[in-house]
Amino acid sequence: MILSGKDLAKAQSRITMLKGRCDLMRRRIADPREAALATVEISRVERRIDELTEQMQTYFDLFCEQTMASTSVTLVDVPARLIQRRIRLNMSQAELGKAFGQTRQSISRYEKTRYAGASLKRLIEIDLLLRAEEIRQFSTAHSMEISCGGQQ
Repeated sequence: MILSGKDLAKAQSRITMLKGRCDLMRRRIADPREAALATVEISRVERRIDELTEQMQTYFDLFCEQTMASTSVTLVDVPARLIQRRIRLNMSQAELGKAFGQTRQSISRYEKTRYAGASLKRLIEIDLLLRAEEIRQFSTAHSMEISCGGQQ
């Protein structure tokens, strides 16, 4: 799962490398002795490219708020909503960690495990911080709109 801009860059780099690998294997198909093995390997690599591309699209959807908003509010939904809100706010894992005296690695671990190790108190603290950041960003954008006479 892609949870940060850094993960996104790694995925893009990996896709480029995998496409190069596919091209190399396609050249091997010309050799009848290696054709069957190369065809199987190409299929496997193309599936991995598709998986990474899908993960990238999910990240972009979260970042651009194109994901449909869910009206259910259960504890099961909380981790995904926290991750989505952080990405939508363009806040890095390091920035979120700094706000709590945690490292980027701690936030990364929380997100990769869907906050499985986090206490309910920590989830509430993160939720409140992200909501406050949303309000701050909205207020800043709104005040800029007013001061510019509705034009930015």
